[in-house]
Amino acid sequence: LLRTSRGGTAALLLLGGVGIVGLRDPRGIRPLCFGQLKADGDDERVLAYAAASESSAFCAQGFDLVRDVAKGEAVIFSGSARDGGGLHVRSLRLPTTAAQPFRPCIFEYIYMARPDSVLDGVEVYAARKNMGTELGRLLRSRKYGREDDDGVDADSVIDVVVPVPDTSRVCALTCASILGVPYEEGLTKTRHIARTFIMSSEQGGPETTRSAAVRKKLAPVASVLRGKRVLLVDDSIVRGSTAAAIVDMLRGAGCRSVHFASSAPPVLFPNFYGIDLPTGDDLIARHAIKEFARAPTAAAAADLDMRMEDIVGPCVASVIGADSVVFQRLTGLRKAVNDARQGGPELEFEESMFTGSYPAGRPRGDDGSSAAFDASDLEGIASIDVV
Repeated sequence: LLRTSRGGTAALLLLGGVGIVGLRDPRGIRPLCFGQLKADGDDERVLAYAAASESSAFCAQGFDLVRDVAKGEAVIFSGSARDGGGLHVRSLRLPTTAAQPFRPCIFEYIYMARPDSVLDGVEVYAARKNMGTELGRLLRSRKYGREDDDGVDADSVIDVVVPVPDTSRVCALTCASILGVPYEEGLTKTRHIARTFIMSSEQGGPETTRSAAVRKKLAPVASVLRGKRVLLVDDSIVRGSTAAAIVDMLRGAGCRSVHFASSAPPVLFPNFYGIDLPTGDDLIARHAIKEFARAPTAAAAADLDMRMEDIVGPCVASVIGADSVVFQRLTGLRKAVNDARQGGPELEFEESMFTGSYPAGRPRGDDGSSAAFDASDLEGIASIDVV
C-alpha cells in the first residue's frame, strides 16, 4: 500500500492475524498520529494504543500522544493487553521515502484541525494566534486601525473586530489586539448546519440555497454591530457565497461599513489531496483574476508590478459586497505556522490551493476523477505569486 500510495493518504487498516495498521503517505501530506493508554500507577504497562488524524482525539479517552506517524511509515499495533504477550508496536518505512520532501498540508492549521491539537509538532492554537498577529500587522501596514490612530485612512477605520465562528476566533482575537480595536462576538452560530463552503451543487443547489443555509447557520447580534465599522475575520474565502451572505447579514444589522480579512491567502486552485474544495471558476479568487485579466483597469495597466493582493482583494470585495477585502500573505502564513512549532527545522508545506504547485502531482483528467498520479504531471503547472 505504501508503494502504491499517491497523493495525500492517512489510513487505518484492521488486518486479521496482524492487528491494526496506520499508514501515512510518502510526503506526509495528511496527518496521522498515535497515542497510548497506561495503567494507573504503572507507567511501564500500556493498556491500549489508538491512532487518529489529530491528537485532540486522545485526551477525552485518557490517552497520551506518543508521536506523529512519519511520512511513508506504517505503524503496526498487535497483541493484547489481556494475554501474557502484551501489546507491540512495529514500524515499517519505505527506503525510498527519505528522498521525498516532507510536505504537511497547511490548510489543516488554518481550518481543518481542532485548536487543541498538535500536528507534526505544531500547536494549532498557537499557529492561529500567530496568523492573527501576521494579519494584524498586514492590516496596519495597509492603514487599517482605530479612528484616532495616526496614518489610518478614513475609509479603513475599524470600530470592532468580529470573527466568523468558530475557526477564526483565535485569529480574530489576536488581530484585534494588534490593531488596538475591541473584539466582539457579533455572530452567533447554530451548530447543526453542515459546512457550507464544501456544499456541492447537488447539496447546496443554487447560490440562493447555499446563502439560505448560511443564514440558518449564523445570526447577527445587532446590538454589537449597529452603527459600527466592522472588520470581519474568517479563516478563508473559497466560493465567496458564504462571505457574501454574511456581509449582507451584517449590513442588514446596521453596520456602517464591512471590511473582510482572510487568515488564508486567496484560494486559486483545487486540492487533490483530501480537502474537498470546488474547482475552476467556483473559486472566487480565481474567477476574480480571470475577470481582471480580461478587462484590466487603466491603473493596473500602468502598473505591471501590481501585487496579487491589490488585484484580488478589490475584485472579491466587489463580488461579496464588502467595503474591502484583505488576504493573508503566504509568507506570513508560513511564518505563523512555523513559529508555533515545538522545536525542529522549519517545515515546508503542501499549499497547492494557493500556488498551483502539486508536490505529489495531479490526477490525470480535467475533472480530477482519475486516481493516477505522476511526477511528470508537475510540468507546465503555472504558479501564481501570492507572497
